[in-house]
Amino acid sequence: MEIIDITAPISPRSVVWKGDVPPTHEYTSHVDRGDPNTVSRWSLGAHTGTHVDARLHFISGGWTMEALDLARVVGPCRVVDLTHVEGHLSRDDLESAGVAGTARLILKTRNSEQRLLERDAFTEGYAAISHEAAEYLVETGVETIGVDFLSVEPFEDGEFRTHHTLLGADLVILEGLALAGVEPGEYVLACLPIKLAGSDGAPARAILMREYQDIREGGHPVKAVVWNGPEKMAIEEVPEPEIAPGTVIVRPEAAGICGSEIEGYLGRMGNRTPPLVMGHEFAGTVTEIGEGVDESLLGRVVAVNPLSSDGTCPLCRAGHTNLCPNRRLVGIHSPGGFASYTLAPAENVYPLPEGVEARTGALAEPLANGVHAARLGLAGDHNVEHAVVVGAGTIGLMCLQAAVLEGIPNVSVVEPHDARREQARGLGATTAFASGEDAREALEGPTEGVGVDLVLDAVGAEVTRRMALDLIRPGGRIVFVGLHDDDTTLGFHDVVRGQLDLQGSYAFTASDYERALEWLVEGKAGIGELPPVLPLEEGPGAFAELVRGPSAQIKVFLAEKGE
Repeated sequence: MEIIDITAPISPRSVVWKGDVPPTHEYTSHVDRGDPNTVSRWSLGAHTGTHVDARLHFISGGWTMEALDLARVVGPCRVVDLTHVEGHLSRDDLESAGVAGTARLILKTRNSEQRLLERDAFTEGYAAISHEAAEYLVETGVETIGVDFLSVEPFEDGEFRTHHTLLGADLVILEGLALAGVEPGEYVLACLPIKLAGSDGAPARAILMREYQDIREGGHPVKAVVWNGPEKMAIEEVPEPEIAPGTVIVRPEAAGICGSEIEGYLGRMGNRTPPLVMGHEFAGTVTEIGEGVDESLLGRVVAVNPLSSDGTCPLCRAGHTNLCPNRRLVGIHSPGGFASYTLAPAENVYPLPEGVEARTGALAEPLANGVHAARLGLAGDHNVEHAVVVGAGTIGLMCLQAAVLEGIPNVSVVEPHDARREQARGLGATTAFASGEDAREALEGPTEGVGVDLVLDAVGAEVTRRMALDLIRPGGRIVFVGLHDDDTTLGFHDVVRGQLDLQGSYAFTASDYERALEWLVEGKAGIGELPPVLPLEEGPGAFAELVRGPSAQIKVFLAEKGE
């Protein structure tokens, strides 16, 4: 367990808010003076150093420190690096960082780089949270917000709009966090303010904790492709994963590069924090098992379902394990398959039959996404005679095959790349079109002019989302799978008047993954001829090449030795 103290020390030299009285300290008795003990007397404000704001700080009748719900300041949290922002934090800055829905959020800004909490005097030009950014935090469900200077409020805003917005929505505010040496990422926060009854705030001791993997005695560093920030990727030595009860160590033999990882490589996916070993589409050989794990797994080639959930929350109990608020994904929350060895939960590995190779097993994860999307498209007995899949990259081809195997009689594909259109036809597409306009015109007759029953958007760009609306019939359903663009402007009059069903699709459940693996093993699904596995050393170059745009090669696999 790694414990990081993020508390600013309090002393008579501590920087305080402009106009506040600095802390004072005196010894009323001291053993060095011949007294029987040492006793100190301190005088300091409630908002000195690292502290928590009570709601009463700005809201009449708000709660005071003894009423603080400690669950708000103890539990999983995320530290986000915004040190690149020059002015105050804006709504766009927070949106780009992907902070939406993070319950406990800590923002590391240029205040930490400039070590403003360590200076002798108050600095007016600190980075704060703008009023619009505060509104965004409230809108997106953040419950606790921490900052690395004495106030969340811009110094020049005499109306205190940021405080009123946050405290008015009952967010808990942590100020004065010492984050200079803290890396961005996922932690457990423990912040315990002094229980000052009736107080509008209180100084606090705050720490961050996280599990870390060290090199085992007798072990050695292992090779990995490490993402260090936007378009920064390198081959590095990382600590060998440490076995734990209920886990296995897998030597990846094929790890596919996912389209979401390309977006992550470009810095567009807020759920990935560098440095990170990506790779969530992989299969390989089990080389070590933890306590309580079936010994028959040792030495087996397995496919790995990278997604885990807590199994106990209301969403898990309802069967929506993919939406669990405590879900974890290998390659995002822990090192992934672009490495010599990777740790995985034992319950998430599936032995492959003899003769089924790792590359086939590595396709189970992307196909599971397609299975989940197709099932959502057909849910509630939605009658589908004609469907269109937008995009014929890996996920698009997986959505296509899942739709066909689920029994949809006519499944077309829209894909501008010639070779990918041809591959889509080979994998079951009824027809394949170069553009949405071509598809709409060609399908007008078969659909009697009303449009198709289902569209699966496997791209997620603004243009493809608009295309989906143009292709769908009144009362039809669109399932959005792709994540290329975050913001999209859509005309909602047609959505309302057409009574359209717009459905998001995220990841998959265990049953989706098992169905996908079954189809792959039986030869009912795939991507045609499998490309060779490239050595890890070619990983950085492969990512840089994939950024340039679609090619005829649908999937790139990496592993330590390649083939």
